[in-house]
Amino acid sequence: MSSYSLVIKQGNLWPPLIAYLYQADGTVVPLTDTTQVHLIVVNETNEVIVDTPAEVIDAATAMVQYEWQSGDTAIPGTYRAEFVVILPGDTPVTIPNDTTITLTITPALPRSGV
Repeated sequence: MSSYSLVIKQGNLWPPLIAYLYQADGTVVPLTDTTQVHLIVVNETNEVIVDTPAEVIDAATAMVQYEWQSGDTAIPGTYRAEFVVILPGDTPVTIPNDTTITLTITPALPRSGV
């Protein structure tokens, strides 16, 4: 997985975070029926904001998705994210393993009744 960033507006829950899980050398992370995938998101002080399962969309291409939940995008700022894959035998693999995903939540305008 190469450098990746996502910009989303405060309070929005779409688009989901979609990623293809590859090692820095281009090797596909093997996803099977028993593989667990978690998305971890931390703020600028390393406080964990999200630590929850992501969905495997296509195991053959190592495509995963996380659909934002209420509260995930509530606070504007710059965040770092990564996926932790637990392979069979409780073997953890962190993706990306050479950097992190940059998540930017931009402030929303005040809303009334929306």
